[in-house]
Amino acid sequence: MNNDRDLQEMTPIKEYVTWNDVEEYISSLKEFIESHNFNGVYGPARGGLIFAVMVSHRYDLPFLGAPQKGCLVIDDIVDTGDTAMAWRAKGYTITSMYFNDKSKVPVDYYLHNKEDKWIVFPYEKQD
Repeated sequence: MNNDRDLQEMTPIKEYVTWNDVEEYISSLKEFIESHNFNGVYGPARGGLIFAVMVSHRYDLPFLGAPQKGCLVIDDIVDTGDTAMAWRAKGYTITSMYFNDKSKVPVDYYLHNKEDKWIVFPYEKQD
């Protein structure tokens, strides 16, 4: 038999990101991008892809279908670091909107610390 307290403790606190929040993050990248000489931007399919397209348009960087030396790799979130580990091993510059400081991999730039919340982006299904 479940009680309400057990269910409440198992349910993660959700943080809902808006498109305005995403725009704030993309805008915050201006100085970081201008201080580097990136030859393009790559984002992994799903969350990173959306960010990469937005950065490509905003900062006039070529959108890359695969990461390459000298590019910026961007993702919506680096939580465990499993996805970012391969990029870091190859020496890519990595940025994300949210970063978990317990991640296995550091990032070069992020806007928000993930903390202990479930992040829901505006392009995801919201229950």
